[in-house]
Amino acid sequence: HESWELDSASIQPDAFGVKRCQQEIESGQYHAIVVVDYSNRHLFEEFERDFGKLLQDFAAAGGVVAFPACEASLTFSLQRLFDV
Repeated sequence: HESWELDSASIQPDAFGVKRCQQEIESGQYHAIVVVDYSNRHLFEEFERDFGKLLQDFAAAGGVVAFPACEASLTFSLQRLFDV
């Protein structure tokens, strides 16, 4: 059993499908996006960089973006992304 860390040099670029997810959001095929497991505050900046503008554009076009979480630190991202 091998242990993987998110910042490990052994993980291939886009191993978690960031580019594919961005393509799906841009496709216009969806009415809603649910962002789950948004709890690692060390990755908030990276998430906002990779998805912030896309999610803002998606919501501005009438899409729904949901962050089902109880993390208080999530409020900072919501403020930055959506002025809430």
